[in-house]
Amino acid sequence: MEPARKSTKEATAFATPQPAVNHRYDLEEILATGPDFYLFTGEAALALGVGVSTVRRWSDRGHLVCARNPRGVRFFRAGDVFALREERTGGHR
Repeated sequence: MEPARKSTKEATAFATPQPAVNHRYDLEEILATGPDFYLFTGEAALALGVGVSTVRRWSDRGHLVCARNPRGVRFFRAGDVFALREERTGGHR
């Protein structure tokens, strides 16, 4: 038997940053978000053209700043991800 799920209001009571895209991993949608939206690790990896493990490693080493919710899920500010992307690609997609 599964535990009862909390309502959306209860689940977000601790002010988790809202992800830019709802698990669709559509790069064009990610790129259309503003710099103050937050991306999940997979979305950041897709935008950067690297794997999820690489994004986690860069976060651990301080190359990419992340916020974490109480469960430890990482969220990356879209502006930081896009700045790193520009730095890595020299402005090319």
